[in-house]
Amino acid sequence: MGMDPSAEPNASRCRRCGARLASDNAEPLCRPCQRAARADGFNPPEVPPEFWDHEQLRNALIRERHIGHVVRSYRRHPFHGLRPIPQEVAARWLNISQPQLARIERGRPIADLERLIQWAKTLRIPQELLWFALPTDGSNERDEVKRRQFLAATILLPEFSRATTASPASVQMPDFVPDSDLRDIVRDMAALRVVLTRQDNILGASAVAPTIIHQLSILRKLSVKSKGEARELLMRLQAAYAEFGSWLSDELGDRDTGQFWIDRALEWSHETADDFIIGYILARKAQRAIDENDPSAAIGLARAAQRCHLTDRVRAAALQYQAIGHASMAETAEFCQAIDRAHELTDS
Repeated sequence: MGMDPSAEPNASRCRRCGARLASDNAEPLCRPCQRAARADGFNPPEVPPEFWDHEQLRNALIRERHIGHVVRSYRRHPFHGLRPIPQEVAARWLNISQPQLARIERGRPIADLERLIQWAKTLRIPQELLWFALPTDGSNERDEVKRRQFLAATILLPEFSRATTASPASVQMPDFVPDSDLRDIVRDMAALRVVLTRQDNILGASAVAPTIIHQLSILRKLSVKSKGEARELLMRLQAAYAEFGSWLSDELGDRDTGQFWIDRALEWSHETADDFIIGYILARKAQRAIDENDPSAAIGLARAAQRCHLTDRVRAAALQYQAIGHASMAETAEFCQAIDRAHELTDS
C-alpha cells in the first residue's frame, strides 16, 4: 500500500511559510517566498521568531555585541536561501553605501547609540537580544543620543572635536609658496587623499581622521595666501578633503562635526564653481538628511544635486536618496518614478 506523500515526515518545507517545496527547488524557501524576500530592496524581509535562534547571529548579538557582525550574519542567514543578501541591498536598508557597510562589518564595533538604535529597528531585532535599550517613547531620547555621540566621538578621536575651532595659523609653514610648487602640492595631496580613502576602507575612520584634519589645516593656510588659478585648485581639493572629513565624522558618531565639514565643503566648492563637486556634495547632504529623518530636506537636496552635471553613478545615488525621502512621506508615485530612474541609470 503506497504512502500519502503529504504524510512524509522528512518532506522539505519552506522555512518561511511552511509550504511544501517543489522537487526541483534546492532553495530553503518556496518560490513565492523567494520573490517576496527579495522584492523590496529598501526594507528587510519579514522573518519568523526562530530566525533569531541561528547560532552565528546570536553570537554576534549576545557575545560579540558587534552590529557589523550582526548585519553580516543576518545577510548570510539560511533563511534567505543559498545566496546571501548582497551588501548593496543591506546597505540600502541602512541608508549607507556598500563600501561603508563593508568597513563596518569587518571594523571595530560601532559606538554611536543613535545608529545602533536605528539599525536594530530596521532589522527588527528583538529587544531581549540587544546590549542596549530601544527607546519606548520620545522623551529625552534626542538629548541622550547627543550625549552618547559626543562621548563616543571624543573617545575615538579627540582631534575631530577640536577641528571646528582649529586655526590655520597653528600650522607652521613658509610665508610664501610659489604657484609652481602649489600645483605640485595639490597633486601630491590629491594622491594622498586616494591613499587615505583606501586606508579608511581597511583600517577604519579613527586611523585616518587625524591625517585628514592635518591636511585640511595645511590647505586652509595655503588658500588664505593664494589667488587666481592656484587658489581655485586649492579650494577644490579643500572641498574634497572637507567632504571626506564629514564622512569620517559620521562614521565615528560625531554628527555635529560631520555637519560642520559638509557645510564647509559646500561653501568651498561654490567658490570653485565646479558643478560636479557641488552636485556630489549636495547628494551627500541629501544622504545625511535621510539619516537625520528629514525627508523633505533629502528630497530638495537630491533634486538640487540632479540639476548639476553628475556622472550616472552619482545621479543614481541622488535619485535613491530622493526616493527614500518620498517613501518616508508615503508619496508612492514619486517614489516609483525616482527609483525607476535610478535603476535605469545603474543598469545602463
